[in-house]
Amino acid sequence: MDFIESSLRRLHDTVSCFVSPSVTSRDVGCLQAQIELRGLALKEIEAIRRGLGPLTRREDERSRRIGGRIAS
Repeated sequence: MDFIESSLRRLHDTVSCFVSPSVTSRDVGCLQAQIELRGLALKEIEAIRRGLGPLTRREDERSRRIGGRIAS
């Protein structure tokens, strides 16, 4: 779980740097930085999802069981 906690911490730090996008912004450097930050956030989210995968799969399997059979 240390891996997930560190990913969550990095995700929090990255998301805290997000700024509201402005359609009229002409600062290309700022827009590129925000795109890169969002890309980093997506990578952390994927790492968290993979780390939690075994736990969420077991829960999904339990929730699909209905009346002694597996629901499709």
